[in-house]
Amino acid sequence: MCLIVSDSLPKILRVFEHESEKLIRAVEEVILNFNPKDPYWKGKITEKGDENTNKIEMKTCNEQPLANEANLEILQLSLRVLQMNRKRILQTLMEHPSPEIVNQLHDVEEQILEIQDTLNKKKYSGKSGCLD
Repeated sequence: MCLIVSDSLPKILRVFEHESEKLIRAVEEVILNFNPKDPYWKGKITEKGDENTNKIEMKTCNEQPLANEANLEILQLSLRVLQMNRKRILQTLMEHPSPEIVNQLHDVEEQILEIQDTLNKKKYSGKSGCLD
């Protein structure tokens, strides 16, 4: 599964009246600060002794709890959206049965299971990923 984060995600959160303004601000900040040309995203920063690398690692570890919370809430929101989509597909299937609709239902149910699995793994791991 691939979740694509774009500048429209905060709008989606607002449309679904997400209760966490903190999450919306965190997502907006991540989007604002994301630089796809940064060497970090190209895998070019590898030396642990590099001063810039240490700054990036410290920043990542300090922001990890907020990032984990944001990721968890995004997954939960995605799950709710998929469940609503599943309900809509089921209604369509009852009114107009077709192989295409069955395939859509199957795809959505696979995505739901994948997100539920990811949420369960996050729930049971609870690891921040930062070394002391």
